[in-house]
Amino acid sequence: MFVRRTKSGSVILAVHVDDILLTGSDSVALAETKEYLKRHFVTKKMGRPTYFLGIEVAYQKHDLLLSQRKYTLDLLEETGMLGCKPVSTLMEINVDLWCDGSHLLDDPRQQRRLIGKLIYLTVTRPDITFAVGVLSKFMDQPKEVHWTAALGILAYIKSSPWKRFVVQEIWTCSYFWLF
Repeated sequence: MFVRRTKSGSVILAVHVDDILLTGSDSVALAETKEYLKRHFVTKKMGRPTYFLGIEVAYQKHDLLLSQRKYTLDLLEETGMLGCKPVSTLMEINVDLWCDGSHLLDDPRQQRRLIGKLIYLTVTRPDITFAVGVLSKFMDQPKEVHWTAALGILAYIKSSPWKRFVVQEIWTCSYFWLF
């Protein structure tokens, strides 16, 4: 992610492999950046993005709606939680995640992968950020209680996999694909 601040606003360039998302609030600096990219790279203007790095993008008047619905449904399916009963609360209040009575997981890699995927989901689901952050503290030696809590987060997101994060007052948005 590259950010250029100008007197009139800013230009943001998000790069992932051969995809670039270019946006900004300074139309002059944005046009200059587009021209610079055209001079130095073979580019193809793709228009407004609808999907970028697993994030679905929708436009509504002056708002930008971000969602990871497909990512969420894929995560639920991958973990066998697609058919689970949704819950309305994120974590149980009286769960002691620091308890010593719970056994260590036989394979901690599964918990680490799940927490990593949940961390990525926080891009559009700030409502799970705190709970995922707490569970990430136990990635060194995850226990059964941590796995159960992570599954609880999945049951919570099952209740609203389509939930969107709204970015208000969107900027001009262009999308370039580099070859």
